[in-house]
Amino acid sequence: MRKFGQLLSAMIYQNIAVIIVVGIIRGIFGIYGYFYNDRILLLVNPIYHTLLPILLAYTGGRLLGGQRGAVVSAVVTYGFTLASSVPIIIGAMMIGPFVGWMIDYIERKIKDKIPVGYELLILNTLTAIVGVVLTIVCFLYVGQILSFAIKSINNFIQAIINSWWLPFSAFLIEPGKVLFFNNIINYGILSPLGIQQAKEIGKSIFFLLESNPGPGLGVLLAYWLKTRNEKRKIVGLSMFIHFIGGIHEIYFPFVLRNWKLMLAVIGGGITGNIIFQSFGGGLV
Repeated sequence: MRKFGQLLSAMIYQNIAVIIVVGIIRGIFGIYGYFYNDRILLLVNPIYHTLLPILLAYTGGRLLGGQRGAVVSAVVTYGFTLASSVPIIIGAMMIGPFVGWMIDYIERKIKDKIPVGYELLILNTLTAIVGVVLTIVCFLYVGQILSFAIKSINNFIQAIINSWWLPFSAFLIEPGKVLFFNNIINYGILSPLGIQQAKEIGKSIFFLLESNPGPGLGVLLAYWLKTRNEKRKIVGLSMFIHFIGGIHEIYFPFVLRNWKLMLAVIGGGITGNIIFQSFGGGLV
């Protein structure tokens, strides 16, 4: 699970600049931006629908299948984008690593059986054949199925956001963070959902749920009030690193040292989520 979380994390943060570019464009030139410009906004949909999914899949394919895995993942995902009526960011994060792993597996199985001097020709040809088959299948069949699934997920998510169940996601998020599953929760689940929702309504509450530093700050503040001397200095530095630096992992050992504090971070998470939801909070 940890390796899977690291893979998802790498796919997102290696392409984070593209996501920020879209956020800045929408924030400045969007409907609620400072300088509304419908012509500049024409850049947004192609980035969401085509460029970002391809980059995510390319990165996932490269991490597991090298350059050939990256190229095939990008081509297959392009077939996805042409067949889908919605952004397939979540689908790209699944298909990229899968295709990369498949290419790597095929290469390892046949590499020793290829005559010397024919490696480049045979491996590239075989890779192309795999790419052709997967691209056609995704274009004709998988794209439509995935579009329907993503639309259903979006409707379900919107229903949850409009209900009062969302704050209680802290029962899963906060213990998961403390057990060092924060990357899986954030990059594997919440960030793709947030990107998808931001495309639809211009902002997303999902960017705030795991990244909220409030519960961790509360725990560290309590430790700071109860400790003295050198320990207090250490906790004070931890507060700065956590709240200003954004490094959640700094407070996890404090909770693991006293399991009763798990209730504290869950309560803090629920409180923060209620505030976000009540005031229509979200990030672009």
